[in-house]
Amino acid sequence: MKGALRHKSAKLLQSLNGRLRRHHVDMLRFSYEHLQFIEEAILEVEQEIRAHIADKQEAFELITTVPGINENAAAIILAEIGTDMEQFGGDKQLAAWAELGPGNHESAGKKTGSVSKWEEQLILQPSNSQGKVVKVESSP
Repeated sequence: MKGALRHKSAKLLQSLNGRLRRHHVDMLRFSYEHLQFIEEAILEVEQEIRAHIADKQEAFELITTVPGINENAAAIILAEIGTDMEQFGGDKQLAAWAELGPGNHESAGKKTGSVSKWEEQLILQPSNSQGKVVKVESSP
């Protein structure tokens, strides 16, 4: 046990006395083993990701300097758009491809819009948590 529970272990065990049946012990064990399996799977996937971005380390490190972009977000950005920006033709085209450009999403007087899952998770949420607005500026 960790932290404050360490000092309360006797009371905790006493509170469980008579209430924890064999079935509950089995269910806790199954849950714990499943949690361990998931944690191992996450580690394997993270190692695969690191292997795939190893040759893009310079770009990876540059992306992580952007406020609100952590290592996971940087890896996803690299996976989505890569390092060859020539394929987009410019920052406006990249913003449009990522659906970050301005748009008029209105139907019958109601504002609507679609935000891709990765856009919301990687761009909007980190920027909101930083208290900053993401602005895509066009180059001259």
